[in-house]
Amino acid sequence: MSEDTSALINLDRLFSRTFSQRILGERLGMDLYGRNGFRLISISALTDKTETEHAIGKVQGRLRLRLRRKGADPDEVLRQTAMGLGYEQYIKLERLLEMLERPREIRRRICDELFWPHVRGRQGAEFEEFGSIASKEIRDYFESSTVASDRAQARRLHALAVAYHNYALAEETAFIKGQGA
Repeated sequence: MSEDTSALINLDRLFSRTFSQRILGERLGMDLYGRNGFRLISISALTDKTETEHAIGKVQGRLRLRLRRKGADPDEVLRQTAMGLGYEQYIKLERLLEMLERPREIRRRICDELFWPHVRGRQGAEFEEFGSIASKEIRDYFESSTVASDRAQARRLHALAVAYHNYALAEETAFIKGQGA
């Protein structure tokens, strides 16, 4: 893509677009991964209520502390805490602390669960250590993981699909900006 064409595509605007479809009354948009509550607190969608509450509290505390600094950018503060996507710089997160409440609200939690990996046990613990859902390491990890049941296999493949979709979005974004092949 030439520089002239990439200048015509505003990625900030693209990622702020919403789709006409709704799931459980929730509007979805190009930023569906970016605003995902589980991504914002860097945990698996299978994390139980107690662990989810702990993770939300931990991130909220960090954010409040960092946002007290004069001139702190909320998006940048969250980027230091949330799991990366490979294109998160184009996603604007207004009402930051409110976005962290998503896993507590059943309707929003279900929507976020649809678009985030459901891993538990060893996979869950290791998943939370990856810095980006779009990384080669996470894709390799889920490609090579072995599981004991059909249900676990379905969760592994779902996680792999989410990782590959975010990788594709990151690559497309880089291409549009003239940074990809």
